[in-house]
Amino acid sequence: TWIVPSSCCKTENTVQCYSEARNLGPTYTEIRSRSCFDNIIDFLYENVVILISVAVGVAVAEILGVICAVILCQNRTEYWDWD
Repeated sequence: TWIVPSSCCKTENTVQCYSEARNLGPTYTEIRSRSCFDNIIDFLYENVVILISVAVGVAVAEILGVICAVILCQNRTEYWDWD
């Protein structure tokens, strides 16, 4: 039997989807022709500017956090030095 994954079927009608997979016809109406990998790659290419912007924003926030931590550690000795 020819069974395709249910994610390859366009609709919930798996019986027609499976029969198209079995018949191996020239055109498919119920089976997706593109893989999920191709769709994910297209999504990443379309949104690359947003993804890079978010990554740069997170990196800047991390760097500012480290700078603030260093400044606080240096100032800590001034306030807590009892001698």
